[in-house]
Amino acid sequence: MLLNNKRRTRLRGIEEDLGMALNLLNSIYDEEQDCMDNVPENLQDSERYSDMEACVEALSEAFYNLEEAMDSIKEAINR
Repeated sequence: MLLNNKRRTRLRGIEEDLGMALNLLNSIYDEEQDCMDNVPENLQDSERYSDMEACVEALSEAFYNLEEAMDSIKEAINR
């Protein structure tokens, strides 16, 4: 069944919201990556650094998942 215009419009709104979320998420990712990159070498074996790495990885995965969701929504809109 094809999407009617009302549902397609609602999906476009969600797509726009996800785009804004991606921009915010990317900004936070960049900030956390910068913090991690500026940790002195002698502290890079610390638990805190390990936690920062895990956070950066989780943010990267979240970004990827949001991009995938946007792609799926675009595909639904264009059918």
